Amino acid sequence: MANYYAYVRTNYFHVKDAAAFREFIASIGSTEGDKVELIEGKDKEGNPIFGFGCHGQPAFPEADSYEGILESLSELVADDDAVIIMEIGHEKLNYLAGEARIITSKEAKCITIADQAIQTAREMLGEAKWETKTEY
Repeated sequence: MANYYAYVRTNYFHVKDAAAFREFIASIGSTEGDKVELIEGKDKEGNPIFGFGCHGQPAFPEADSYEGILESLSELVADDDAVIIMEIGHEKLNYLAGEARIITSKEAKCITIADQAIQTAREMLGEAKWETKTEY
């Protein structure tokens, strides 16, 4: 059995409370035992914007679920903005994964590169039920 290696990076986004967001990021690590890197900047109007990244997936030290991280982010992100967590990963050549989790203060969705590619192929072929295998 091979190990799964992932890398995560977000977009820049606004938060409701900058101090609470910094505290949240300081409280989590990654599944690889690394620190989650906080990224700070300013938008065109000079307001603070944030992002983060890490090797592995973000994780609470107490082994809470990844879903707990997403729920916390939905409470922190500004009502008129979205967090987009982009993840790439691999397990040898068996699984090459790419996904994006989009989190707003109201909902969360996940899209994968494989699902988007299959949907695009169906549209290009004009075959709504076309299928393929993307994992070995």
